[in-house]
Amino acid sequence: RTRAVGVATIALTASVLASGLPLMNVLPRPLLGSLLMANGVELTKLWLWDARRWIDRPGFAMLFAMICSALLFGQTAAVLLGALCAVFLSHLRLSRANALKYHLTSRSCHPPASRPHHAQAFLRRHGGAIHLIGLEGFLYGGTVSRLSRYVLRASERHGREMRFVLLDLQATHGI
Repeated sequence: RTRAVGVATIALTASVLASGLPLMNVLPRPLLGSLLMANGVELTKLWLWDARRWIDRPGFAMLFAMICSALLFGQTAAVLLGALCAVFLSHLRLSRANALKYHLTSRSCHPPASRPHHAQAFLRRHGGAIHLIGLEGFLYGGTVSRLSRYVLRASERHGREMRFVLLDLQATHGI
């Protein structure tokens, strides 16, 4: 939990760079090649096998497709494929997200503000006409479509009693 290893690594690297010695000529090339190969094998194992524990199936499929694309067509095609897949997956995940946080009426929600008795009686009688719907996350195409269907079903369920719908957008990140 100390920074000694990091400081020692930085000091060693800086001293080698400052010395100006061509270490590539000093170390045997097969040793450098085997170090590179071992590092490549370890990274491949990390991203092809170990990644399945912390990446979901669509993300893992995207990673596998990128690696296959890099092997078959090159790095540029793999980066392009990864960018396209990332846009598609993020759009798919955001469209499936639930934007509804809560749905209250004035009957079920009693604010802490004190009101005169006649206002309290009015809210008890007509409080079902005011519906407060709290939203969260990002709102766009898929989430707004699902939200509009929810509001239409709620209006059918409550009938003529539901007259006002207030949307609480405080917890939304963007529209």
